[in-house]
Amino acid sequence: MAIDRESIYRKLADKDWNGLVDVLSEHTTEIRSDPVAKQAIDFFETEFFGDLKTRGGKEALSLLELPHIITQLNPNAFSEQFRVQVVEYKIETQEQLGLHDLSLNLALQHPNLAASKNLLKSIKEKTPERVANATRQNLDIKATKVDQGPPKTVKLFRSKQEENFFLAMRSAFPTYDPYPNVAINAVVDFNAVRHDLTQVEREFFFRGMIDSVVFDSATSYTPLYFFELDSPYHDAEEQKKRDVMKDRIFELANAKLHRIRAYDRSASSVNEFRTLILEVVRGL
Repeated sequence: MAIDRESIYRKLADKDWNGLVDVLSEHTTEIRSDPVAKQAIDFFETEFFGDLKTRGGKEALSLLELPHIITQLNPNAFSEQFRVQVVEYKIETQEQLGLHDLSLNLALQHPNLAASKNLLKSIKEKTPERVANATRQNLDIKATKVDQGPPKTVKLFRSKQEENFFLAMRSAFPTYDPYPNVAINAVVDFNAVRHDLTQVEREFFFRGMIDSVVFDSATSYTPLYFFELDSPYHDAEEQKKRDVMKDRIFELANAKLHRIRAYDRSASSVNEFRTLILEVVRGL
């Protein structure tokens, strides 16, 4: 069936893109050979984006499917420049509309485009988990939102002595895995000791921490050694009560809890702590 030239001219004048796509879809083989069809494509490329920008939003996103329809029928229907523009405009529009998964997936499909590079760079700087999540089908990655400015976090160790003690633990047990600040309930079987604990001790059981625990990763992280680093802070009456409860829990668990205290600052270096830890372990 011959191309209806009058219909094409009318749709071009009215910027009836949907109708134009319908006509061109019926004549996919003539799109680049017939002068009228070629004129329609050229006009489409020249005027389409100008009209698209006046519409914006979801309507613009819907219209962006029209070039895709023609391209599916004839991959060479549009120029390379126009096809790039369509993809980039689609990425930007999807992102503006909050369709972040769609824009990211499209950017990953066309990583060399300028819009893709800009989006991926922005995501990697702010929410890198989005990129990781989009590249995997069987995993889901989420993260909390953050604002500009530094995070309101604190360091793991409250003093240099605590840090030196942990570094000494790592040095003393190179084939094991020392962990700092481990919850008591993570390493002691509550059901095995609960009946011998008072109500206060039971409550403490789920709040108490151990300064350092050495695990054996080769046996599914079985805890091997337990260490507490005592300081003048432990001389306070309330802390003494907590220490008594902690010692009692470990006695009931039949697990030895070692307490180390350095009264001299010079004796709290990494090497001094390491020597003392090794002496304790060798005496077991």
